[in-house]
Amino acid sequence: MTGFTQLADGLAILEALDLARQRNEHATGVTWSALDRHVIDRGDLQIFPIARAGSDDESRERFRGMVRELYSDAIHFFGGDAVHAEHLLTPDEGYGKTLAMAGIVSENRLYMWFIGNHGAVPVVTSDPENKSTVLAIHVIPAEWEWTPWGGTNTARGASRARTMAKRCAAADPSWDWPA
Repeated sequence: MTGFTQLADGLAILEALDLARQRNEHATGVTWSALDRHVIDRGDLQIFPIARAGSDDESRERFRGMVRELYSDAIHFFGGDAVHAEHLLTPDEGYGKTLAMAGIVSENRLYMWFIGNHGAVPVVTSDPENKSTVLAIHVIPAEWEWTPWGGTNTARGASRARTMAKRCAAADPSWDWPA
Protein backbone atom coordinates (compact mmCIF):
# COMPACT_ATOMS: atom_id res chain seq x y z
CA MET A 1 0.00 0.00 0.00
CA THR A 2 1.19 3.53 -0.74
CA GLY A 3 -0.18 6.89 0.28
CA PHE A 4 -1.48 8.50 3.44
CA THR A 5 -5.07 8.41 4.73
CA GLN A 6 -6.35 10.39 7.69
CA LEU A 7 -9.84 9.60 9.01
CA ALA A 8 -9.86 11.77 12.12
CA ASP A 9 -7.95 14.42 14.02
CA GLY A 10 -6.43 12.78 17.10
CA LEU A 11 -6.28 16.00 19.11
CA ALA A 12 -9.94 16.70 18.29
CA ILE A 13 -10.86 13.30 19.76
CA LEU A 14 -8.93 14.09 22.95
CA GLU A 15 -10.50 17.57 23.15
CA ALA A 16 -13.98 16.08 22.70
CA LEU A 17 -13.28 13.70 25.59
CA ASP A 18 -12.19 16.67 27.68
CA LEU A 19 -15.36 18.57 26.76
CA ALA A 20 -17.44 15.53 27.80
CA ARG A 21 -15.51 15.53 31.10
CA GLN A 22 -16.26 19.23 31.62
CA ARG A 23 -19.95 18.64 30.93
CA ASN A 24 -19.92 15.74 33.41
CA GLU A 25 -21.13 13.37 30.68
CA HIS A 26 -19.26 10.47 32.26
CA ALA A 27 -22.29 10.00 34.51
CA THR A 28 -24.68 9.50 31.59
CA GLY A 29 -22.24 8.14 29.05
CA VAL A 30 -20.59 9.63 26.03
CA THR A 31 -22.16 9.21 22.59
CA TRP A 32 -19.03 7.83 20.95
CA SER A 33 -20.28 8.05 17.36
CA ALA A 34 -20.80 11.79 17.91
CA LEU A 35 -17.04 12.12 18.49
CA ASP A 36 -16.19 10.33 15.25
CA ARG A 37 -18.27 8.26 12.84
CA HIS A 38 -15.48 5.70 12.36
CA VAL A 39 -15.35 4.72 16.04
CA ILE A 40 -15.26 1.02 16.79
CA ASP A 41 -17.49 0.65 19.84
CA ARG A 42 -16.64 -2.32 22.05
CA GLY A 43 -18.62 -1.33 25.14
CA ASP A 44 -15.96 -0.23 27.64
CA LEU A 45 -13.35 0.08 24.88
CA GLN A 46 -13.60 2.58 22.04
CA ILE A 47 -11.14 2.53 19.14
CA PHE A 48 -10.77 5.62 16.98
CA PRO A 49 -8.85 4.95 13.73
CA ILE A 50 -6.86 8.11 13.05
CA ALA A 51 -4.44 7.60 10.16
CA ARG A 52 -2.76 5.03 7.93
CA ALA A 53 0.47 5.34 5.97
CA GLY A 54 1.72 3.15 3.17
CA SER A 55 5.25 1.98 2.59
CA ASP A 56 6.43 4.99 0.56
CA ASP A 57 8.81 7.42 2.26
CA GLU A 58 6.61 10.49 1.83
CA SER A 59 3.54 9.01 3.51
CA ARG A 60 5.60 7.44 6.30
CA GLU A 61 7.29 10.76 7.04
CA ARG A 62 3.93 12.57 7.07
CA PHE A 63 2.56 9.87 9.38
CA ARG A 64 5.53 10.08 11.78
CA GLY A 65 5.16 13.86 11.92
CA MET A 66 1.47 13.56 12.75
CA VAL A 67 2.18 11.03 15.53
CA ARG A 68 4.90 13.31 17.01
CA GLU A 69 2.49 16.25 16.94
CA LEU A 70 -0.27 14.24 18.62
CA TYR A 71 2.06 13.14 21.44
CA SER A 72 3.35 16.69 21.87
CA ASP A 73 -0.18 18.11 21.99
CA ALA A 74 -1.32 15.40 24.41
CA ILE A 75 1.58 16.16 26.74
CA HIS A 76 0.91 19.90 26.50
CA PHE A 77 -2.86 19.82 26.96
CA PHE A 78 -3.42 16.70 29.06
CA GLY A 79 -0.05 15.88 30.59
CA GLY A 80 0.64 18.96 32.63
CA ASP A 81 3.16 20.53 30.21
CA ALA A 82 6.51 20.59 32.05
CA VAL A 83 5.22 17.98 34.51
CA HIS A 84 4.59 14.92 32.37
CA ALA A 85 1.41 13.31 33.69
CA GLU A 86 1.14 10.58 31.10
CA HIS A 87 1.03 7.00 32.29
CA LEU A 88 3.32 4.40 30.68
CA LEU A 89 1.62 1.09 29.89
CA THR A 90 3.60 -2.15 30.06
CA PRO A 91 2.80 -5.57 28.58
CA ASP A 92 2.84 -7.00 32.11
CA GLU A 93 -0.43 -5.61 33.46
CA GLY A 94 -3.58 -3.64 32.77
CA TYR A 95 -4.47 -2.54 29.25
CA GLY A 96 -0.88 -3.00 28.06
CA LYS A 97 -1.22 -6.69 28.89
CA THR A 98 -4.61 -6.84 27.13
CA LEU A 99 -2.97 -5.43 23.97
CA ALA A 100 -0.04 -7.85 24.25
CA MET A 101 -2.35 -10.86 24.74
CA ALA A 102 -4.20 -9.83 21.55
CA GLY A 103 -0.87 -9.75 19.66
CA ILE A 104 -0.91 -5.96 19.26
CA VAL A 105 2.58 -4.54 19.49
CA SER A 106 2.87 -0.77 19.33
CA GLU A 107 5.79 0.74 17.44
CA ASN A 108 5.82 3.59 19.96
CA ARG A 109 5.87 3.34 23.72
CA LEU A 110 2.33 3.04 25.02
CA TYR A 111 1.29 6.08 27.00
CA MET A 112 -2.12 6.85 28.40
CA TRP A 113 -3.45 10.29 29.17
CA PHE A 114 -6.17 10.54 31.82
CA ILE A 115 -9.08 12.68 30.63
CA GLY A 116 -11.80 12.62 33.24
CA ASN A 117 -12.98 9.05 33.77
CA HIS A 118 -11.28 7.88 30.58
CA GLY A 119 -7.79 7.02 29.46
CA ALA A 120 -6.67 7.78 25.90
CA VAL A 121 -3.97 5.50 24.47
CA PRO A 122 -2.45 6.23 21.05
CA VAL A 123 -1.42 2.91 19.48
CA VAL A 124 0.83 2.74 16.39
CA THR A 125 0.97 -0.65 14.69
CA SER A 126 2.30 -2.08 11.45
CA ASP A 127 0.53 -4.42 9.08
CA PRO A 128 3.23 -6.28 7.14
CA GLU A 129 0.62 -7.90 4.89
CA ASN A 130 -0.63 -4.50 3.63
CA LYS A 131 2.76 -2.81 4.11
CA SER A 132 1.08 -0.06 6.13
CA THR A 133 1.30 1.58 9.53
CA VAL A 134 -1.79 2.73 11.41
CA LEU A 135 -2.54 5.01 14.34
CA ALA A 136 -5.62 4.56 16.50
CA ILE A 137 -6.61 6.08 19.80
CA HIS A 138 -7.97 3.52 22.24
CA VAL A 139 -10.25 5.05 24.88
CA ILE A 140 -10.68 2.97 28.01
CA PRO A 141 -12.14 3.48 31.47
CA ALA A 142 -9.45 5.20 33.56
CA GLU A 143 -10.01 2.64 36.32
CA TRP A 144 -8.46 -0.06 34.13
CA GLU A 145 -5.11 1.57 34.87
CA TRP A 146 -5.75 3.71 37.92
CA THR A 147 -7.44 2.97 41.23
CA PRO A 148 -8.81 6.06 42.98
CA TRP A 149 -6.90 7.07 46.12
CA GLY A 150 -7.56 4.55 48.86
CA GLY A 151 -9.78 2.64 46.46
CA THR A 152 -8.63 -0.83 47.48
CA ASN A 153 -8.56 -0.12 51.23
CA THR A 154 -12.19 -1.16 51.58
CA ALA A 155 -14.02 -4.34 50.59
CA ARG A 156 -16.09 -2.37 48.08
CA GLY A 157 -12.97 -0.72 46.62
CA ALA A 158 -11.11 -4.03 46.33
CA SER A 159 -14.14 -5.62 44.65
CA ARG A 160 -14.36 -2.70 42.20
CA ALA A 161 -10.65 -3.05 41.35
CA ARG A 162 -11.09 -6.79 40.65
CA THR A 163 -14.12 -6.07 38.45
CA MET A 164 -12.19 -3.46 36.47
CA ALA A 165 -9.25 -5.87 36.02
CA LYS A 166 -11.61 -8.56 34.69
CA ARG A 167 -13.29 -6.13 32.28
CA CYS A 168 -9.89 -4.95 31.05
CA ALA A 169 -8.68 -8.51 30.48
CA ALA A 170 -11.90 -9.36 28.58
CA ALA A 171 -11.63 -6.38 26.20
CA ASP A 172 -11.00 -7.06 22.50
CA PRO A 173 -8.57 -4.43 21.14
CA SER A 174 -8.23 -6.01 17.67
CA TRP A 175 -9.77 -4.16 14.73
CA ASP A 176 -9.51 -3.61 10.97
CA TRP A 177 -9.15 -0.36 9.10
CA PRO A 178 -12.61 0.88 8.06
CA ALA A 179 -13.58 0.26 4.42
